[in-house]
Parts: sequence; structure tokens; C-alpha cells
Amino acid sequence: GATALRGETTQGGVTPMKALKNRVAHLLTGMGYLEIMNFSFTGIKEIQKLGLPEDDLRTQPMPIRNPLGEDAAVMRSTLACDMLRTLAFNMNHSTEAASLYEMAAVFDITTAEGLPTETQTLCLGAYGADVDFFTVRGAVEAILHASGITCTVEPGADVYYHPGRSARLTRGGVVFAQIGEVHPAVRERFDMPKRAVIAE
Repeated sequence: GATALRGETTQGGVTPMKALKNRVAHLLTGMGYLEIMNFSFTGIKEIQKLGLPEDDLRTQPMPIRNPLGEDAAVMRSTLACDMLRTLAFNMNHSTEAASLYEMAAVFDITTAEGLPTETQTLCLGAYGADVDFFTVRGAVEAILHASGITCTVEPGADVYYHPGRSARLTRGGVVFAQIGEVHPAVRERFDMPKRAVIAE
């Protein structure tokens, strides 16, 4: 007889990835973060606002065959743009403070067949009187500690982070996270009147 395909699941039919996402969501909710959800597609202009170097893979996102418009023409290669846009929206609508997170896949074309590679990622974004680099770093470290991962803090991050107020959390040469204040020039491009800290 035919055998049903067995996916890699834990008890209760939850995949390890879903179980991890549930754990992370629980931790972040406990720290006062609210979840946001955005579409998996974006526009190339949004990605260009980050000011990434031309050879960065994120500047060459996977195009969608029949896009609804140029602002939804490519698959997201980063969650940072949507996070910055959401923070800007809150800032511009008199929200005094916000602590947000998004967990979703980002896509890049890295396989020989030209198929996208899907990577599950997490992005945090926060601003307000009680928010600084250290509060967001604390949230990221709490998530890593819950998974038994301790990292070394190294200065610096991607170009859209403030060069003097950003860091990477690394272990064994692997970058687990980057955290920092949003670069002033990038803040301007995203119409963000206040300082904000993001992490990926």
C-alpha cells in the first residue's frame, strides 16, 4: 500500500522550526514586543534605501513573474526595509514608543538552478524613551541564551546601521545577529523623525 510521506515533526505535529518560532515569540512577547507581518514581496527602491554596496546579494533580489506593481516586484531579501517602514509609520502617527518584531523568510538566488534559497530570519525594531542599543541587545541575547548560545560582541554592522552604535554577535566565526541604531542617512530616506534601534 501507499505510505504517507513523513515530514520532520515533533510531538503534536509541530515542526522544529515552528517550535523554535513559538519559543522566540513567547520570549519577545514577555519582553513587550508586538509581532508585525508584512508581504513576502517588496520593491527594489525600498531595498536601495538601505545603501548596500552593489556586490551585496540583497541588492539583486528574486524578481516576481507577474508583479502587481514595481513596489511589489521582487521577493524580500531582507526584513529591515519593512521594519524601518513600520517604525516610521508609528513615529509619524504620534506613537511615543514601539517595540516590534517580524519572523519570516527572506529569499536570495543562490542555487545553480536559479531557484531561491529561503532563510528564516528575525528582525526587531524599537524606539522610545526607554529604548537604546543595550535594551535591544538584551532582547537578542535573551533569545540566544534560551537556545544555549553565547556570543562575542564585535563592533560594527551593515552599512545601514550607525557605525559607532552597532555590533555583531558572533561565535566561531558565524554571525548570529547584528544590532544597532539606524544610520542617520537611512533614517532620512525612510522618513523616520526619531532614532531607532534594530536587530536582525
